[in-house]
Amino acid sequence: MVELLAKPDETLEAHLEKVAELARKLSLRLGLREDLTRRSVLAALFHDLGKATQDFQHYMRLLKEGCEKDAQRLKPRVFPHALASLNFVFLTEAELFGEPFLATGAVLSHHSPLSGDLYHTWEGKPNFIENLFELVAHLFEIWKTILGHILEKEKLITIQEIPPLTLLEKAHERDGRKISLRGLIKEAPRWDFAQVKTVLHLADWLASAGKQNANELFFKDGKHALEEYFCRRKLILYKFQQRARELSWKKLALRAPTGSGKTEALLFWAEKAERILYLLPTQATTNAMFRRLKNIYGQENVGLAHGHASYILHQETEEDFLWERLAASVFAKPITVATLDQFLLAGLQGRHWEERLTLAASAHIVFDEIHSYEPYTLGLLAEVLSDFPGKSLAFASATLPKALLEIFSPQSLIEAEENFFLRKRHRLGLHSCPLKEAVSKIISRALNGKKVLVISNTVREAQEIYRELRQNYSGPVHLFHSRFVLRDRLEKERLVQEQNPGTILVATQVVEVSLDISYDVLFTELAPLDALVQRLGRVNRRGEKPSAEVNIFSLVGEGSKHVYPEGVLEESLSLLKDLPEVPAERDWVEAVSLLYEELVQKDSFQKDFELGRKTLQEVREILGCYTIDLADEELRARFATRRGTPSVEVLPETFLDEARAFKNQGKGWRLIELLVPVPIWWIPAFKDWFYPTEELGCFVTRLPYTSEEGLIPPVKEKTPEGYEFW
Repeated sequence: MVELLAKPDETLEAHLEKVAELARKLSLRLGLREDLTRRSVLAALFHDLGKATQDFQHYMRLLKEGCEKDAQRLKPRVFPHALASLNFVFLTEAELFGEPFLATGAVLSHHSPLSGDLYHTWEGKPNFIENLFELVAHLFEIWKTILGHILEKEKLITIQEIPPLTLLEKAHERDGRKISLRGLIKEAPRWDFAQVKTVLHLADWLASAGKQNANELFFKDGKHALEEYFCRRKLILYKFQQRARELSWKKLALRAPTGSGKTEALLFWAEKAERILYLLPTQATTNAMFRRLKNIYGQENVGLAHGHASYILHQETEEDFLWERLAASVFAKPITVATLDQFLLAGLQGRHWEERLTLAASAHIVFDEIHSYEPYTLGLLAEVLSDFPGKSLAFASATLPKALLEIFSPQSLIEAEENFFLRKRHRLGLHSCPLKEAVSKIISRALNGKKVLVISNTVREAQEIYRELRQNYSGPVHLFHSRFVLRDRLEKERLVQEQNPGTILVATQVVEVSLDISYDVLFTELAPLDALVQRLGRVNRRGEKPSAEVNIFSLVGEGSKHVYPEGVLEESLSLLKDLPEVPAERDWVEAVSLLYEELVQKDSFQKDFELGRKTLQEVREILGCYTIDLADEELRARFATRRGTPSVEVLPETFLDEARAFKNQGKGWRLIELLVPVPIWWIPAFKDWFYPTEELGCFVTRLPYTSEEGLIPPVKEKTPEGYEFW
């Protein structure tokens, strides 16, 4: 038989054998049912059979001989090999197993998302090589113990004569209606399809990356790594951490104040897991947790998944970058740290939803800082979990209100020891004036050697306070908010960790969750109680000092009303006034529970929560096994994990030359470090300040930008009437 190539440096026969063997092993490790295992191996065995065409083999030989330009000219005319494989995998699956056609759908979509118009323009028949059936017979002979028996050659010859698109699109009478093979694939059981496609994809990717087995997707000894970390740090295992350890494999709720060892308790809960998915609210918190878990489990075991993760991995990983990026993005690393958005977008059937949900279902999943999400997001999450096969879930927060426990119904609630809840770490001062009037007091505390944290609800207010502090204080002052370009934002995340005496950090909500920092004094605008608890958690974090000074300013600007739901600040202020001057952690837990009890009763909460559930239900009903098509305006409107104003990343004009240089140097991946997020409505509303650039594929903004202050909005006098920046 003439040597057939799957890749310039690998034969087709060798590749198919390798992928099929990996698929078998993966199916066993992921615990697939026997019938799904057989379909997964079938998909792996046939997925690249369509490469046995004359055109594809010509294309491979050109690449092997180094004729890159000739190969690229030929490529658009080569019949898609996934479609060329369709007839053979369909006939085999129909003969051996019957419906649903899971292997067929997986093979058809293994290079492109499954959709209603996938390959719809490719009419005609692929020009297979003459000795194709020698390869097929050989593969069946090797795998007959798995696949059962070899098909009759006549059937294979017959089905080869049918154009694949005809096989896919031709409608047949079925249960009183006409439906095509494409329609049958769409209506297949969603979770079963996801598992078969996941095994095929992972096996193919592993083989293509030169990986010999699937072991690197699973923990070898997570328990030992965690115990070694505790020994290195000379940490003591608290009773609540031990209790979490004993409840592994359970659906758990954990309430533990900041600085009490909540993260460690969650890791002990998951110590026996082969895989962990750790979900957090923001990119900043995931970046910090990613680095923290790398120190415990080793770089090779931890992946990062969020909108800018590929840039972080490019900067920090020493491994095969392409494999690391791909594995992390689909939750395939033994530990993946991700934003909750990534999990929810998989629920909404974004790209690679099959791998993300299947691998998530095989993992211990931590939903940390669960209090941080708005009602719409909570509704989406509740609906994703309503039929989610994964059972090992943990919901954690410093306060964890009763209302959230009722939504997610954990099997067990663990609390940190009572002495943590009896801690009194803060002395409250409530002021009925704006935060900006406290500048002299802020400076006074810093001059006394205190590390001072100042938190505003809006970027504009934070920038204004920062300027005034810089003008009047010669010591270190830092500013941290969401409107820095990525490169500067990552540097700010590092600076936040540097807490020298006399330092002032001015920030927004970006410091609220999961950043392991501890300042001496806090000046903050009024915020929802659960957010205030998080802000207080960045001051006297471990309660090792006497009650730290906390100043809360209740007179907030108009911008705060755009940031928080109507009424929540008023409710929070009322509850805040009832707290003692030096509240215990338990006082905060009870106050936050009271706030949530009020909020969940509101029509606005119920409406948004149900909208989240309904959105997911509608998307899944429309899509079946398809991946969402973001070119569809109606579906695109539903592809959001939050109800707030969506943002878009723009390029400050000051970086235009640098961005062009990146592109010209073949470093287009670095463009992302020069982009800054802004509310999407700014672009049509302020046309004079934004313009598109086709060469870079983004909008450019004329608004001034500095690495010190970030993107600077125009002064109020120059803002168009009826609009407001915050």
